[in-house]
Amino acid sequence: MNELIFSKVRNLISSQLGVEEAEITPKSHLQEDLNADPLSIADLIVSLETEFNIKIPKEQIGKFSTVEDILNFIFDQTGEI
Repeated sequence: MNELIFSKVRNLISSQLGVEEAEITPKSHLQEDLNADPLSIADLIVSLETEFNIKIPKEQIGKFSTVEDILNFIFDQTGEI
C-alpha cells in the first residue's frame, strides 16, 4: 500500500468526519466505524477529487464501504500501488 496516499486519505477523512487519524485504518467502515452520513461522504468525495486530481463517478461512490475501497479506487486512477 502506498503510505503517502493512505496518509492523505486518512487526513481528509479525519478533517471531514471529525475522527482521530489514529482510529482510521484501511478496514474502517465509513458509516459503521467512522459515522459518515451521505452529506459528509459527498464532501469527502469532493475533497478526494481535488486532492488527487481525479473524477469519481456517482455510481462508484455507492461502492465505497470502507477506507480500503476508496484507496483501491485512487490507486487504480493514479497508477499507484
